[in-house]
Amino acid sequence: MNTDQIQDTISREIQIDAPRAIVWELVSQPGWWINDGAITDNTVEEKDGVWHVTNATHGRFPLLVDDTREQSYVAFRWAPWDERAVETGNTLVEFFLEGPDDGPVTVRVLESGFASIDLAPEKVAENYRDNESGWETELGALKTHLEGR
Repeated sequence: MNTDQIQDTISREIQIDAPRAIVWELVSQPGWWINDGAITDNTVEEKDGVWHVTNATHGRFPLLVDDTREQSYVAFRWAPWDERAVETGNTLVEFFLEGPDDGPVTVRVLESGFASIDLAPEKVAENYRDNESGWETELGALKTHLEGR
């Protein structure tokens, strides 16, 4: 596989029957999606602008908050394959919230930047495949968690 064949973007969305403020409260937390299909309490620490999310099963992940617009958009940069790459060889994970304040809210995730990751093409393709199915799982977990409140 060469880099010309690497897909760059994953896009998924889900509708959640919950108020926008409740959805935002969780979606704006760095690394909320690092779990096994059910929202878990991760340890989250910030140091020098880098957020470190530690999950009991998956380990530690660095994240940067790239941009935020209250209750409508938040973007993170992360490099789950290499902590040192969070500032350079990362993907951009964007969450868009649309819908009335009292819900339901459509949450769309867009993860991009796979084609520019400085890893072997096979490793990039593996990360892409993992995240492609992973976003289905994590958005489902988000829906289950928030609608079950």
